[in-house]
Amino acid sequence: MCLCAFRRYPQCMLMSEDKVMRTMRFLVKDMGWPAEDIFRTPGVLSPNLEKTIMPRSRVMKVLKERGLVKSDSRLSSAILITEKLFLEKFVGRFQDRVPGLMEVYKGHVDHLDSVL
Repeated sequence: MCLCAFRRYPQCMLMSEDKVMRTMRFLVKDMGWPAEDIFRTPGVLSPNLEKTIMPRSRVMKVLKERGLVKSDSRLSSAILITEKLFLEKFVGRFQDRVPGLMEVYKGHVDHLDSVL
């Protein structure tokens, strides 16, 4: 599987082992992603964990729980798009239906239960 990841995204070999392990741990343990999905889309390991992956993952989790995005929506798509597009497509679009979503994105709350 590692060879598959390298073929799809050779830059993954330039990342530190610590970064890869921390990101994998978050995506697999905290977000419940199968490791195979990450190997199929290894570019998701590249963005900053704290500034990009975690905030976007929190937003997507809330949207899925509320039934606003399909449960099979690919988190990789949300992680790999530009911040501007992510904010338009996932935060701004649902802001009226999910008050506090921007607070979740900014990391002021872990989950909407803290806001509502």
